[in-house]
Amino acid sequence: MSTGAAGTADDQFDELRAEVEEYEGGLDEAFPDVGLGWEAEKADQWEEFADRLSDVDRSQLSDHAQADYDVLERELEFRIKRYDYQIHLMPVNHEGGPHSAYVRYPSQHSFEELDDYERYLHRLEHADEYFDEARTLLIEGIERGFTPPRSVLHGHGEMIESYLVDDSTESTLYEPFEEMPATIDETDRERLRDAATAAITDAALPALEQFRTFLVDEYIPETRETTAYADLPDGEAYYEHLVRYYTTLDVTPDDVHQTGLEEVERIREEMLEVIDDAGFEGNFDEFVEFLRNDPQFYPDSEEELLGEAKAVAKDVDGRLPSLFTLDAMPTRPYGVEPVPEDIAPSYTSGRYVSNPTESDSGTFWLNTYGLDSRPLYALPALFLHEAVPGHHHQIAHTTENEKVSEFRRDNLVNAYIEGWALYAERLGLELDVYETPYEQFGRLSNEMWRACRLVVDTGIHTKGWSPEKAREFMAENTALSMHNVRTEVDRYVAWPGQSLAYKMGEIKVRDLRREAEDELGAQFDVRAFHETFLESGPVPLPTLAANVREWIDGFERDTSTEQ
Repeated sequence: MSTGAAGTADDQFDELRAEVEEYEGGLDEAFPDVGLGWEAEKADQWEEFADRLSDVDRSQLSDHAQADYDVLERELEFRIKRYDYQIHLMPVNHEGGPHSAYVRYPSQHSFEELDDYERYLHRLEHADEYFDEARTLLIEGIERGFTPPRSVLHGHGEMIESYLVDDSTESTLYEPFEEMPATIDETDRERLRDAATAAITDAALPALEQFRTFLVDEYIPETRETTAYADLPDGEAYYEHLVRYYTTLDVTPDDVHQTGLEEVERIREEMLEVIDDAGFEGNFDEFVEFLRNDPQFYPDSEEELLGEAKAVAKDVDGRLPSLFTLDAMPTRPYGVEPVPEDIAPSYTSGRYVSNPTESDSGTFWLNTYGLDSRPLYALPALFLHEAVPGHHHQIAHTTENEKVSEFRRDNLVNAYIEGWALYAERLGLELDVYETPYEQFGRLSNEMWRACRLVVDTGIHTKGWSPEKAREFMAENTALSMHNVRTEVDRYVAWPGQSLAYKMGEIKVRDLRREAEDELGAQFDVRAFHETFLESGPVPLPTLAANVREWIDGFERDTSTEQ
């Protein structure tokens, strides 16, 4: 790398990145954050940033600046194409929409200064403006033929109903006012609480109720009955873009579909071996039916499920040093909590929720709704994926890594993050976490689930698969409960491409580890490999591959000098 012009290029890029971060920070604070004008303004700004980025010579940047460049280029292209293909006209999906975003605002933002509360109070008092903008956007989507599939929009009316409480102080919207920081004096606290109570009662809750009526009676009946993105105007081209965006690889939907079929076949063979190890007398389908229906595999209460998860957490924490150096062990804590009741019925089995502020811990959200669909044998793999050494471990490490810019921390690269988390499930083998054949089968079922995604997502959006066919394929090849099968297929229908990141990313991580093991032989150190991965921070997979290969080359040069 040339160093003569690197300073100039770095300065030029740092200035642009800072402007992008400042603009994004302003979007986070501005109001409303939905609507046609809002989307058009953002698209214009992304175009301007992209033009300026193209003037920066990437080859002259320092290593971490090159990584930031790759992520920024990727994100700008995604946002521009999302607007160009009119995808912004579909802000409602299987999990929520403008209504859930409005109610969840307090959990996504920090409240530390008086200005934070004043901005939020303004949002409450002007709820009608927010939902008017949302309605305008959704109506435009209907007129242009951009709506989500009707099949995934069940439950939204009930979701909003759960927000419409009689006592405004019991509303999720009121939560920031329950415990206010010491930096706000008592007079302001009392004033803000009184104003918030009035705003929630007189403005926010009526606006939510009106939006519910619009959504249920006017919008959902006009949404499309088809499921594929290929059925949208220019949807096939956009889906091909999504495949490249989420995998960060130059692959086609056909490539991904074939990879998925091959992985399904490989994992199926391993599952059959585990069934033999369990001493089960029956075939694959009978074993899966046994796992889905035998009460021994399911918790009797929410407390039991959460208690089991916490026990797994304590066990895994003590085993991590065998695979990670101290430098690769984050100091930020995490906790285990149930998924909020209002979204639990249509929510996935579990998810990691990152730290809103540096002083907060991360959270492993575990879904305690429908206990007969939450098998305990699947819990170890789910924990490893969502908490440690999966999402919490990686995200906390990135947050604490001063070399990784705030921009790259905030702009998540799914193939890196989800690929690592699925790889973390496999690390449970090296950590001796899986104690029974059933837990081994749970891990393989999770891996099979991610392999099936490659087949099902591409099948739905490019090969004419119906949701019924997708559910049948998932049910035939995994031990997922039928409730989970339904919610997962709804997710692939409503959020195309994202699910491909997991398995494609994990395959790349395993390939890179295998390459390092082959190159270094007995000198390969898995703890150093993991540190190299985590030190990279979120990057597209080709950038990660270059970093790992640079580590391999440097290691070989150092050892040859010692010899």
